[in-house]
Amino acid sequence: MRDAAGGARGETGAVSEGGFAGDPLHPGPDLLGGPGDAVSREEDAHPHRRVRRRTLWAISTIVLVPVLTAMVGYGLLLAFTMSEAANSTLDPELFERLRPGQERAEVEALLPDRELHPGTHTPNAWPEDPEGQECRYYRSSADVVSGEDDRFRLCFDPDRLVSVEVLPW
Repeated sequence: MRDAAGGARGETGAVSEGGFAGDPLHPGPDLLGGPGDAVSREEDAHPHRRVRRRTLWAISTIVLVPVLTAMVGYGLLLAFTMSEAANSTLDPELFERLRPGQERAEVEALLPDRELHPGTHTPNAWPEDPEGQECRYYRSSADVVSGEDDRFRLCFDPDRLVSVEVLPW
C-alpha cells in the first residue's frame, strides 16, 4: 500500500519522485526523538522511576525549604544581635569616669551611637525609669557569646546625668 507521495505506509524519508514521505499515524524513529530523549523513553518503560524521582524531589523540597528558611532567619538574627552589641557597647573605663551631675550634652557626646534594645531581653528585665528621667542602656562588651558582660544604665534629667548603675543580667 502506497501513500500519496509514493512511499510505502510506515516508511519515512526521501522519495524517488522527489519530496519527503511520512506517515503521521506511524512515525518513524526520527520523529520519536533524538538521543536526548533516551531518558524519557527509559522512564516511559519504567513508570515507577518517574514517580520515585518526583517523590524524592517533593520530599527534598518539603524538608529543605523550612530548614533553609530557619538557617537564614537564624543568620539574620545573629547578624542583628552582633550589630546591636557592636553599636551599643560602652567602654567600661569610660563608664567608670561618668559621675552624676555631669552635663547631659557632655556625657551624650561620649556615648555610643545606639543604646541596647530592650526587646532582646526577657519581659520586666528593665527596671522602671525614675519619674522625670530618661534612662539609656548599654553593654560593657560586644561579645555576645560569653554572657560575661554587664549592662549599664545611665539616667538623665533634661540637663544633667542623674544616675550611673551596673545592672545584673
